[in-house]
Amino acid sequence: MNAFDPDSRVTTITTLGVDNVIPTLVSIVGTSLLHGDMKPYDRCLINNFYRLAGRKFSTSARHAIWAADIAASPAIGVDTVRYHLAGADLESGAASFETADFLRTANATLADGLGKRIDAAWSRLPEGPPQAPAPAVADVLESLLAEQSAALDGTRVSTRRAVAALDRWCADDAVAHAAEDGAYWWLKGLSLLAFPVMPDLAELVWQRLGGAGEPRAAAFLARTPAHRDRPAPGFGRVSAADLDACLPDTLRPGADA
Repeated sequence: MNAFDPDSRVTTITTLGVDNVIPTLVSIVGTSLLHGDMKPYDRCLINNFYRLAGRKFSTSARHAIWAADIAASPAIGVDTVRYHLAGADLESGAASFETADFLRTANATLADGLGKRIDAAWSRLPEGPPQAPAPAVADVLESLLAEQSAALDGTRVSTRRAVAALDRWCADDAVAHAAEDGAYWWLKGLSLLAFPVMPDLAELVWQRLGGAGEPRAAAFLARTPAHRDRPAPGFGRVSAADLDACLPDTLRPGADA
């Protein structure tokens, strides 16, 4: 059955910028409703503009960061880019990619922040299978997963709220230092909450804790022994020069603003 058939059980979603609201809602959704035998989109996710150093991204003016360039950078992890972009609250208003903000995310928040927390937890991993987690640990994780799921699968998606749920788990020292092998369960919970935002890190943590495939909530309580002989996953630091290689000429020193 066609996804847009009135009897289809497929949930159809479109995402668009504010500049395409009228063409989408009037021309596409309105036409679908007028047609009668066509189901319109179930969800229309609308976001505000995301600028580059305060100016509109423009491919014709070459004022843009090309996805292929930054993804191919050996110094800038894709997870770092995803985390930074997901933190922008474009559902509430416009935002701008600023180099200083990105470097702060890459270095202070991830490499020196979360990365060091992961290292510390890795050093406290048990030998062999862990003890079962404290009930409070599972309760906190369940609540944050539900919050993140609602942020990513609601009628109004908010990547910022999804990141906020991840950040609260990352900052929870009570979980990481819980008596019942808290470091292990903190890392495992991290892999679940990080998966929608930083999938490479999440899979690496999950698999080095003995899990198979992708992180799955249904397998959280499996007490698989960690591969303690392997290094802790983490983040590399990013220099201004690393980022400059991905920036357009319009943002290089000496270029006209």
